[in-house]
Amino acid sequence: MQQEFQQAVRALGSGHLDEAEALIEGLLRQYPDHPEVRHLAGVVFFERGELARGRGMLDAALAQAPTNPELHYNYGSALLKHGDLPGALERFDHAVDLAPGHASAWNNRGTTLRQLGRSDEARNSFRGALDAAPGHPGALTNLGQLDLEAGDPNGALAQFERALASVPTSIGARVGRAEARLALGRVAEALAELREVCAGAPDRLDAWQALARAATEAVEFEQALAAARRVCELTPTSADAWNNLGSAATSLGDLEAAEEALKRAIELDPTHREATVNLAALLELANRTDEALAIATGDADDDRLRLTRARCLVREGAVEEARALLTDLRDHEDRWLAKDARFSLGKLLDRAGETAGAWEAYAAGNRLAGELWFSVQREPDSFLPGLDAVDRVLGTDLDWLKRATTSDARPPAFLFGFQRSGTTLLDTVLGVHPDVTVMEEQPVVNHVIAAIHERFGPYPEILPRLTGEQLEALRGVYRAEAERLTGGWGNGLLLDKSPLHTVHLALIRLLFPEAPLVLALRHPLDVCLSCFQQDFTMSPFMTNFLTVDGVARVYRQVFDLWWAIEPALGPSTHVIRYEDLVEDKESELRRLVTYLGLDWNEALLDHTGSARDRGLINTPSYEQVTRPIYRSAMGRWKRYAEPLETVRAQLARYIQRLGYEA
Repeated sequence: MQQEFQQAVRALGSGHLDEAEALIEGLLRQYPDHPEVRHLAGVVFFERGELARGRGMLDAALAQAPTNPELHYNYGSALLKHGDLPGALERFDHAVDLAPGHASAWNNRGTTLRQLGRSDEARNSFRGALDAAPGHPGALTNLGQLDLEAGDPNGALAQFERALASVPTSIGARVGRAEARLALGRVAEALAELREVCAGAPDRLDAWQALARAATEAVEFEQALAAARRVCELTPTSADAWNNLGSAATSLGDLEAAEEALKRAIELDPTHREATVNLAALLELANRTDEALAIATGDADDDRLRLTRARCLVREGAVEEARALLTDLRDHEDRWLAKDARFSLGKLLDRAGETAGAWEAYAAGNRLAGELWFSVQREPDSFLPGLDAVDRVLGTDLDWLKRATTSDARPPAFLFGFQRSGTTLLDTVLGVHPDVTVMEEQPVVNHVIAAIHERFGPYPEILPRLTGEQLEALRGVYRAEAERLTGGWGNGLLLDKSPLHTVHLALIRLLFPEAPLVLALRHPLDVCLSCFQQDFTMSPFMTNFLTVDGVARVYRQVFDLWWAIEPALGPSTHVIRYEDLVEDKESELRRLVTYLGLDWNEALLDHTGSARDRGLINTPSYEQVTRPIYRSAMGRWKRYAEPLETVRAQLARYIQRLGYEA
């Protein structure tokens, strides 16, 4: 018997359930009343999902050996795994009574109590495990999770570090450590660890869930989307998983995938409130107001749906009803909801010409956005230091930039300019052209910079020393990543649009010396005002936009860098002013199309259908660019002249040099 019994134990331990069951069935035929055979048979049957047989065997074994703590422990573990929490707790209670030094029983008892919502008792049980076995990694990890749930990430991090000191490979402790770091705002560290864990444990659900959260925090929405998809693969019947996938796809601007995922969540659970709220918000963002209203009106008691309803009503011109809703929501106890309501109220009041009220609403919205962001320490902004670093590299000798050459037959074109200067409008219009593929605000240049750091040296200091061979390799990196993101552009023109390209123009010039460069301009005060009025997705860089003074500071540094590098850029950059485009769209577009080496296409004159077809546009400009070009955004700063007076003085030199009215 002993040999077959040990074989069955080994087969069970290695996950070979078919082999384990075959062996245990043979043992049951030979020794049907043996308590240890019944004990092992019960565990095997539970693992196979044969719950009734498992209970029968373990109950029979207990009747024969009621003082066996290991039998109580294994029975409790089987019941815990299959969701019978009261039954599991009863068995673990017996196990620790019979064997006070049974650390694993104390640990599993704590897990059961935690799932029952009895956190204080769970904590005591985990401490019991540590009393029995100091350094028990499972108990330390579980205590860390309790600390996280209690809002103590520092305490949690200490527990996870203790667990890893005992077992450095513990996946649970590594995931917990990453989550604690994430809660402390150490996003980059958390993201790096979770990527490594998921690569080594591709079926570990909690790791993928944490990776999706960390990538969202890091504003790396592609990574978040991939992680959310993996969670859905691992738990295909989880409405929560599909809802999270929908949220990730929305953040990335993938309307079709987002809608499909959210509808799948609702199909799995028609009462899933988060998915319903998210779907209504998505449809409003995607300009499908009627559908959004139909959902948002269906549950008048949900304040998040009331916010979506108000936003739809603003679009449809039902000002008074929208105003009443937003006024009611602006001081909501949910600060995220209150922030969103403030920005929407600001937009409504701005359109109504109530300048003072609009400014107050935007200022309050930005204050809330800042409080929410800074409530947890975050990585500092690296953009402004990056500008300074590039400026130092440029110095006064730009010959190294002017010498760059390439045999590239048709380089990409780069569309840049400060935020809210009309870049999204331009890429939407040009996207109508059959020979243009638009790549909208994708981190391809950042991908190249990462390759520079990895292969050649620190960026931007290495720029003047990059060789022709190295630059050719980096062009390959750029094209491969752009091809992956766009699916290719054939013989047409790739238009790489990002306002932040200004800081990397030296690198762009080295990579593609003949690349067309399009600078979008707009009155600096209209730019600053518009940035202040946007509810941007927060990031270290976007914290600069919480005040108009912060926007102005970034504006000055960006254009100082632009004027420093402009002499070395050649061929001449094409400058297009938003105000000129509004006044004479066809003439401005004809000049732009000629500069880009494209044939004229009459479809460029009506971009609104194309914009609507794009669904969710991945910038705050989604609403404006789905409408015909309008004049109301020109000179809007004059209505806000009083609160902008300080900024006006700060930008006077820039306003004058760019040829605008001061």
